[in-house]
Amino acid sequence: MQIKRYEVLDMQDAIELIKRDLGEDAVIISTRQVSSSNDLGFFGKPFLEVVAAADYKDEDLIPSRQNNNFNQNLLSPLYDDIKFLKDNFESIVEDKVLYILNTKFEEIKQNMDEIKFNLNLLKDEKTKVREKVKNISSIQVVIGITIRMITITKSKASIISEFFNIKLPGTG
Repeated sequence: MQIKRYEVLDMQDAIELIKRDLGEDAVIISTRQVSSSNDLGFFGKPFLEVVAAADYKDEDLIPSRQNNNFNQNLLSPLYDDIKFLKDNFESIVEDKVLYILNTKFEEIKQNMDEIKFNLNLLKDEKTKVREKVKNISSIQVVIGITIRMITITKSKASIISEFFNIKLPGTG
């Protein structure tokens, strides 16, 4: 559809221009009265704004017979490509889907390998922490035994000092 806007003084001028430009089948879509201002800013003479439309002519849409060979030569490779795509659509889509699935599978596989690696690191750290806990427990046992031996030794020293009536430092 061809649409054109006109600025005219009266409707008769508009109809003449529309018939000349768009043809007898043209229709008026809208009209409105517009007042314009001149260069000095004062109000000018009012005019009509008319919008009209017409369908394209068949000869504008359909190429002529003399251009048919030219068009056929241009369109032939396109028709061949379209036919190829229609004939091979399923295999093209299948190949694309397989490619995407394989790519995603590889990504998932890499992520799984990274997770396995991190899990192994965590297991190694857990083993090291357990060894440290065992060492700390062993040290606590040794410290406990040492304190017990010191306590026993002090009590024996105080018994001996009382027996011999000797004043030892730290025995009270």
